[in-house]
Amino acid sequence: SSASRALLQRMQGLKNKEEPDKKLLPAQTMRHRGLGSQEQANLAWSLTVLEQYDDNVTTLLQNVFHAASSNEEGMIQLEHAHQLWQAFFVLSEDCPDAVKFLSNEFSQYLEKKWNEEKGRLKQSSSRHKAISQTLNLMKVAHRNEYDEDVDVAIVLEENSAW
Repeated sequence: SSASRALLQRMQGLKNKEEPDKKLLPAQTMRHRGLGSQEQANLAWSLTVLEQYDDNVTTLLQNVFHAASSNEEGMIQLEHAHQLWQAFFVLSEDCPDAVKFLSNEFSQYLEKKWNEEKGRLKQSSSRHKAISQTLNLMKVAHRNEYDEDVDVAIVLEENSAW
């Protein structure tokens, strides 16, 4: 896409007409260009959900995962690990080239963090409790902390599945 091409050009310090290289940049490049851990995780997840894997998107995703796995702090925040795991999980099937440079250690780390989160007891936040109260007043059937980390699920039909 033109947006991913423009972002690659910006990361590589190129002008508009110059074609970006299809290579891994030094891991700190993203951070130096204003893309911290949260932005990297958001970018990986967003590009994965769009499912438009051209060469520029694939290269961008490779660089995002490279930067995330080389985080200077050694660890990444839990919510960023979850987004990266979700993106990695989909990309391993849909666009394996995007994650071909990701080490087994880092993918196992992401999976471990995901499994730890899935295993913990979930509690609704005050915001979700307020939404639930509003839905109750409106007599809208719903579930809190439903399967697969759905915070509030509106019930369309009893015994229905996602």
